[in-house]
Amino acid sequence: MLDFDVKQVERYMEIKSWSQAELARKMGISESYLSRILRGERMPGRKFIGSLLQTCKGLEFDDVFFLWRTPRQCRNFYAGIIFIF
Repeated sequence: MLDFDVKQVERYMEIKSWSQAELARKMGISESYLSRILRGERMPGRKFIGSLLQTCKGLEFDDVFFLWRTPRQCRNFYAGIIFIF
C-alpha cells in the first residue's frame, strides 16, 4: 500500500512560501482536491504524484511516498525469502 508524507509537502510549500491554492494551480488541480489529499481524505493517484514531483523540483518520490505492507504481506514476503535460501 502506498502512503504519503504530508509533512514533506507542507515543508516544501513553506520553504517556497506557497499556499495550497498556489500549489494546486501550479499542479493543474483544484485546491479542494489537493486539500482532501493533504487531509488524508483521498489517496493520491499516479497523475497527482507525477504532477507533484514535476512541480516541486528537488522532491523525490522516496521523500514523499513510501510503501508499507500488511502483516500478511510481510509473512508472505519473508516466507518467500526463507524458501529461496
